[in-house]
Amino acid sequence: MNGQIKITLRRSAIGSTPKQRAVLRGLGLRRINSSVLRPDDSAIRGMVRKVIHLVEVQEVPAGGGSREPRVPARRCLPDRQAGAAAGGESRDEVKTAGGRGDEAA
Repeated sequence: MNGQIKITLRRSAIGSTPKQRAVLRGLGLRRINSSVLRPDDSAIRGMVRKVIHLVEVQEVPAGGGSREPRVPARRCLPDRQAGAAAGGESRDEVKTAGGRGDEAA
């Protein structure tokens, strides 16, 4: 029993006993479809056994966390700022560039 296990809450804790809800909190599961990685030891296995009807368990090999961490999305739009700085037309220039009819013929 080495490595880690991935525990995913699949069913709601509504209607379960207070002890089962406490076990879910102890595992770190709050919402349906939330997942946590926990060490694969007898204490965690015992907790999972108490709520096995609510969770799904997957074994993760010891080297399973080799993925790069996810980078959060940026809130600004860098391509618009980069286009204006690189000499591209801004939104104001596009609006006033044509179609008004006040150009000299």
